[in-house]
Amino acid sequence: MYRLHRLRPSLGRHGLADDKPASVPRVLIVDDDEDLRETAVAILSREGFEVLQARDGCEALSIARTSAPSAVVLDIVMPRLGGLQTLSLLRAIIPGALFVILTGFFDAELQRRATAAGARAVLLKPVAWPTLAGMLRGAPSRVTPVPSTRRAATPTERVLVVDDEVEFLTTMEENLREGGYQVYTAADGDRGFRAVIEWAPDVVLLDIRMPGLSGLEALQAIRSAAPGVKVIMISGIGDEGDAKLALGYGAFDYLVKPPDFAYLRRAIEVALAMKRVE
Repeated sequence: MYRLHRLRPSLGRHGLADDKPASVPRVLIVDDDEDLRETAVAILSREGFEVLQARDGCEALSIARTSAPSAVVLDIVMPRLGGLQTLSLLRAIIPGALFVILTGFFDAELQRRATAAGARAVLLKPVAWPTLAGMLRGAPSRVTPVPSTRRAATPTERVLVVDDEVEFLTTMEENLREGGYQVYTAADGDRGFRAVIEWAPDVVLLDIRMPGLSGLEALQAIRSAAPGVKVIMISGIGDEGDAKLALGYGAFDYLVKPPDFAYLRRAIEVALAMKRVE
């Protein structure tokens, strides 16, 4: 959160007035473009808004639950969760908030879908800051998040881990079982694919590099045979390029070894939430 102070009334270089009302909305900026986020923070903070920022949809969901922004400005194209997916999940947490979608191109169908999903408006980049600020002033000063009904994971929530490193499989299985998930492991891509068909997991954690069927090949097979399954890729430090490529093939997310287990559990929770609303 950014602490704010009042400035003398004047016009800034972006054509925005520096005179701010006593009570202004808390705004969350969600975009993987750091320059855009920092620009938004500078301009909207000067306008008197409290400004929070998130790099992607998963971060946005966490911030929404803890900080309850009353307005959210989010990019339509982001890694992990896309803009419309993020919008749907955020509306379940902060239904009273105002939502604005940003896009680098105009598309009538996108505008229709965004409006149907609950967006107040779709704005083209580069952002017209006076227009955006005017919209944000129409947001409520505060919103109350819907109380969380999420409980600890139950054995009905299934996570499949596919990796050729036995020690890694053991560590992952122990950690995920502690989190309350039902866990199944497979030591290569072929066995992993068969487990998807026979065991029907909700989420698959899939290594990029394995003997036999590679992670990318297994991902494409899983997406064809079980499109509702959420796949989170696992990569070594040198494989991040392939992991990002996997996002284009339909992977939900990726993480780098050794995993941050708090991050991993959040990613699994978001994947499960997306699976429920689809």
